[in-house]
Amino acid sequence: MISELQAVNQMLAAQGLSPINSLEGKLSKDATTAKNMLDQVRRQVGMEIWSWNVDPNYTLSKNELGEVPYPSNLVRFSVPHAGYIQMVNGRLYDRANKTYIFKSAVTGEAHFVLEWSDQPPEAQNYVATRAARVAYEQFLGTDETRQQLFIEEQTALRQMEQRDAEVARYNMLDESTLPHFHGSSILPGYSRKHQF
Repeated sequence: MISELQAVNQMLAAQGLSPINSLEGKLSKDATTAKNMLDQVRRQVGMEIWSWNVDPNYTLSKNELGEVPYPSNLVRFSVPHAGYIQMVNGRLYDRANKTYIFKSAVTGEAHFVLEWSDQPPEAQNYVATRAARVAYEQFLGTDETRQQLFIEEQTALRQMEQRDAEVARYNMLDESTLPHFHGSSILPGYSRKHQF
């Protein structure tokens, strides 16, 4: 695990700046900029779908008004066979019936942008190395150090992708249309009578 403080110090070190001892209290301009940039990169990476930030079976409960609020870090919520349910101003909206009122809780696939401490170590490492490279480019330009930071970022990305693949256990047979794209008229799970 990499702490948020360690990530900020990694960014500062990449720029040749002095480390800080804490993220509490009043921070220097450089530390504040680094922390803000780290948050920005964390959100950018979190907007991508990974096994660690998606819950395929997440239930949102309704409140006493019959509305279904959702947490602020939820960025996408899709309900199978209910494409008209949208996220609007902190609560779900039923476009088909033009209402915020639901009869029951709603279950669907939830995609979250996780806080720093909720991310797996591989994601933390990738966000920290990517943020260090981005900060270096923004303030110092491009040179051999930037190239080294980019290589470190790519290594961290591969580690995170490997961890994601191990956890999610992706399988090409999960994609029902893949054989059709490659010229087959048979989809997995279908008999020959269901050919296109």
